[in-house]
Amino acid sequence: MTQSTLHKRTTSPKVIRYLNYFYDEIRGYAEPHGVKIPFDRQLLTYTMRKVLSRWDYETDELNLALPYISSAKNVLDLGGGIGFISARLQQMNNDLHVTSFEANPAVATHYLKVMETNKLNRFELMKGVLGDRTKSSSVKFNVPKEFWGGSLTRESDNQKTVDVEVFDQLKFLEDHQFDLLMMDIEGGEYEVVDLMDKAYFKAIIAEIHDDILGGEKTERLLKKLEALGYTLLNPSPEGLHSVCVFEKR
Repeated sequence: MTQSTLHKRTTSPKVIRYLNYFYDEIRGYAEPHGVKIPFDRQLLTYTMRKVLSRWDYETDELNLALPYISSAKNVLDLGGGIGFISARLQQMNNDLHVTSFEANPAVATHYLKVMETNKLNRFELMKGVLGDRTKSSSVKFNVPKEFWGGSLTRESDNQKTVDVEVFDQLKFLEDHQFDLLMMDIEGGEYEVVDLMDKAYFKAIIAEIHDDILGGEKTERLLKKLEALGYTLLNPSPEGLHSVCVFEKR
């Protein structure tokens, strides 16, 4: 085997990905896009840690948000998760504040750990969900083994259920002046949009889970956003992209 052949083999993308993951496992954290994510092995499964090491976690959402970050002052992040998006947005704009909602208590704890690790403080974490508080002050939240599938609507095997607080959505949005909405809440996006009575955001970047919502609800969601004054900026000939960008007209 020649040296050039060995070099090509050892620098193949597959090998590099493996070496990156192995290195991250040893040091105990991944660092996608400059955000340190500690490896809490009670929360982050082997699959999750690999995704973080490959820099594949929420990359689409981050890239689609780039045109809005420099001018944004106040971002609402629904489905804050482990804090990657919130942390990266704060790193990219020193004047930006992020308000995150996270319903999973264990994930919320890790979110705070990520903020502490990256020495970030321009955020507020709300432990619960936005909704219609006149109907109920709490809801059941499904917590699966892999946290990114946590949902109010989706059920899965090997999950548990926790009670989480409902915050009054309309009051909360009226009390805050948000520029941008980032939303990945496993089907809960339908209820959020359904409750909106006006265009509270200049732009919305949302993962639309049409596999959970079904065609009828997905269509109603899109029509509601259009009626509120939003235009879908990244339509696909095959249907919706998993992550959609809506901009206020």
